[in-house]
Amino acid sequence: MADHRGKIPVGKGIPSESELLKPLIFPNSQRAFKIFNSVLAAGITVYFVFFHKFPQEDHCFMPIRNFVEEQKANFFRVRPEDEDYIKQKAAELRREEELKKTA
Repeated sequence: MADHRGKIPVGKGIPSESELLKPLIFPNSQRAFKIFNSVLAAGITVYFVFFHKFPQEDHCFMPIRNFVEEQKANFFRVRPEDEDYIKQKAAELRREEELKKTA
């Protein structure tokens, strides 16, 4: 029992050649599987670099973690030279609000 080419047996319960070559996991979506794997690998890397608690106090990711902490602290800190500008702007906004209320 063979097909007309004599390569694959044909019979009840025997899959065709196209069915045998079809991937078992995510059939016809190899691109989606590659994207999923890439996102998963990137997520695991970010977790281990920034959040995982390693048993050693000092480890190879400490410089990166310290740099990110410094950048976050600098982002939320107001510089002394900006404090005067902030006070001026706040006073201007208060005056504008008072003018709107009286008008």
